[in-house]
Amino acid sequence: AAPAVARLARAALPAPGRALADRLCEVVELVASEAPELSLTVDPIESRGFEYHTGVSFTLFARGQRGELGSGGRYRTASDEPATGFTMFTDALLRALPETPGRRRVFLPAGAPRGAAARLRADGWAVLQALMPEPDSAAEARRLGCGHVWVDGAVRRVDP
Repeated sequence: AAPAVARLARAALPAPGRALADRLCEVVELVASEAPELSLTVDPIESRGFEYHTGVSFTLFARGQRGELGSGGRYRTASDEPATGFTMFTDALLRALPETPGRRRVFLPAGAPRGAAARLRADGWAVLQALMPEPDSAAEARRLGCGHVWVDGAVRRVDP
């Protein structure tokens, strides 16, 4: 952002353009001072999707991720009230998150002793507890995506 801000500061612009450029330079300075680890880029002619914005607008990207994570900026509402907003693209955010190992899942049949679910959770299990008796606990565990089933006080692996 620094080279673009320096050029904008020197550019001969009409008064409305100068006001926008000065505000952009101020925003870059504020963001850089609050979050110096961020990489900022300024593109003074980018306007794709920002037609209704009235001031500084932005697009968020993440290093190593393809595509934008979100965008936003200043605009005026239908009743001509000034506003600021942004949209985060959930699908892009989810793709950007690091993968985390899934929790082990255990199926706990109905009628298991009181406290069994709490003990299993304390041991790190994700517990899916039946509310009604099932004729085949292993089949129900597979149907629910559990790799394990609780049988006679012990956790047993379920064959896929």
